[in-house]
Amino acid sequence: MTEKHSALLPFAAVLCAVIFWAGSFTATRIALSELPPSTIVWIRMTAGFTLLFPFCFRLFPKNITMGEIKLLAVMALLQPCLYFLLEANALRFTTASQAGVISSTVPMFVAVLSAVFLSEKTGRTAMAGLAVSVLGVAWLTFGSGGDDKAANPALGNMMELGAMVCAAGYMVLTRRLSARFNPWVLTLIQAGSGVLFFSGGASGVFDAEWSGRVTAAVIYLGVFVTIGAFGMYNWGISKIPATRAAVFINLIPVFAVFMGWGMLGESLGASQLAGSAVIAAGVLLAQKKN
Repeated sequence: MTEKHSALLPFAAVLCAVIFWAGSFTATRIALSELPPSTIVWIRMTAGFTLLFPFCFRLFPKNITMGEIKLLAVMALLQPCLYFLLEANALRFTTASQAGVISSTVPMFVAVLSAVFLSEKTGRTAMAGLAVSVLGVAWLTFGSGGDDKAANPALGNMMELGAMVCAAGYMVLTRRLSARFNPWVLTLIQAGSGVLFFSGGASGVFDAEWSGRVTAAVIYLGVFVTIGAFGMYNWGISKIPATRAAVFINLIPVFAVFMGWGMLGESLGASQLAGSAVIAAGVLLAQKKN
């Protein structure tokens, strides 16, 4: 493999993770027809932990310090625990459109936190790319049609913003911890923390009818999202600057829209296509180093 191709692998891994995450929206909508949200998250985390443990247990570094244990605990608390808790409850109070726009602020938070804690600098061209991608997310989100009336948009938006801060903190911590910890070990720790944090959802496993469609959706969420997406993203962000990896997150609504159109028959209009193009342009611009 050439040096150029090797340099592209982390970006390919992050892109694949984003595609898997985008597919989680369609899979979750299918699973929700028979399972409560807490049960879906618990199954995802349990599947990920069970499948990763036999392979990752021996990859733990020796002589882990108390400082590293604290950082690992914070990382796991931020993602998946607090992130999923805030994200799920935010959508009870605000609209999907407003939440979608707020979610595009993750790369901005990552840029700030990376500069403070990792001494990573983001050039002006890259920052312009981040801004363009946020504009594209807004265009795509509000061009996707109306939402139900929000019960308490101020509260919901604050929760969504909190979820994005948690996501940004997780990315920066993963970048820092990857110097000592294998990315798959970090994924195992995240899954294990999710199993404990969302253990209340375990009871819902026995109440569901488990149709073939729902079973397939849950398998996808457990294997391709919890293991595949988190594992590849953790590996990718260990190889490239956190800000350049984070901006790929704004591609999630793009792939989600196309998957919803192709698999669920949801609408796909010219405004959404235009917004998707703007996001893609912003992500490419954000990869510039100056």
